[in-house]
Amino acid sequence: DAGKAAAGAQFENLNGRIVQLRSGAPIAKVSFSGLTLAAAGGRVPLAELGSSLAEGDIHVVSQRPATQGLIVPSKLYGAMAAGRPVLFIGPDDCEAARVVRESGGGVVVPPGRIGETAAAIDALAGDAAGRARMGAAARRYYVERLGLERSVRRIVEALTGPARN
Repeated sequence: DAGKAAAGAQFENLNGRIVQLRSGAPIAKVSFSGLTLAAAGGRVPLAELGSSLAEGDIHVVSQRPATQGLIVPSKLYGAMAAGRPVLFIGPDDCEAARVVRESGGGVVVPPGRIGETAAAIDALAGDAAGRARMGAAARRYYVERLGLERSVRRIVEALTGPARN
């Protein structure tokens, strides 16, 4: 139908490389109407996770409004660590949206706004330099504010108090 054709046009500039995550497992790529889209897939060995996450040009991260304040989708951090831009579809004022905006690592679209989502995909698909800038910003933010060393230090400080130098 016309809706599928219009949606398909949004993805053509990405050379069919779109990766979405669910429960930490990369989604396998499948063809649909000549396009490569996301579909449920199996787990990837930890040693291959970084390269698997780096395959996608755009990572789609979503969150239901009912989960706001309860969780931050962990797939957001994987996409940022891989240096890929994020299209976050979820509550406009939740933690994940704040991180995407603050990092400059992607675009935030409230749920249910199909036209805005399609426009965001189209803009990202047509701007390789913009995707590269967003991906670099996402990676930088992850390393500086969310990386393993910093996260472990914050946990230790929460349990024992600030480190003394």
